[in-house]
Amino acid sequence: MAGLRSIGSGFYFSNLSLRDREQQPFRSLETLRFDNLPDWEDWLDVRVTRGDLFPSLKHLSIQRCPELTGNLPTSLPSLISLHIYKCGLLDFQPDHHEYSYGNLQTLSIKSSCDSLVTFPLGHFAILDKLDIDNCISLQCLQLSNEHLHGLNALRSLRINDCQNLQRLPEQSFLSQKFHVTISNCRGLMAHTDRMIHVLPQDMTKPDSLASVEDPGGQVALNVL
Repeated sequence: MAGLRSIGSGFYFSNLSLRDREQQPFRSLETLRFDNLPDWEDWLDVRVTRGDLFPSLKHLSIQRCPELTGNLPTSLPSLISLHIYKCGLLDFQPDHHEYSYGNLQTLSIKSSCDSLVTFPLGHFAILDKLDIDNCISLQCLQLSNEHLHGLNALRSLRINDCQNLQRLPEQSFLSQKFHVTISNCRGLMAHTDRMIHVLPQDMTKPDSLASVEDPGGQVALNVL
């Protein structure tokens, strides 16, 4: 679809009458994938009068859309998995926008979202897997006290090639069966003392963070 520059009201409705806006044109859509749209610049957050534009959407993938700016639709109540790849200009910043992604379980951001500096883990209450790769501005994963419950479901965290990452959450969040892999994050490795606090209090604190294994099999932390 070379030449597509914008997705907005004209994409969803035949006209902008009130009757049209009361409808949900994609009420049954569960999987949506955008791939290799070199000219796509914006995806407008269109609202309908009743309910949500994509009430059943479970899987969203956006890949190789280098000119896509702005943010994603803010209300995707059924979304389970979100994958973003090679969308450097996309402004996906959960601490700046109110995303209603209450069912999100898998999130992957790779070579995308160059403006993302802080990622607030607590905004995604039942997130199970988080994979961040080559996010050039990312400096920290943030978890405030009021969002401690938000990591109850998290089982896997992978961070690779985020050179400006400096710290993980200050609270210990490795309290359940949980696997963490961190690789090629030189900014974080320059401050290994900032990583010790993420380990459970009853674990032996290592001299080196190259590899950490919980004897009870509950936690695995690998820093490569």
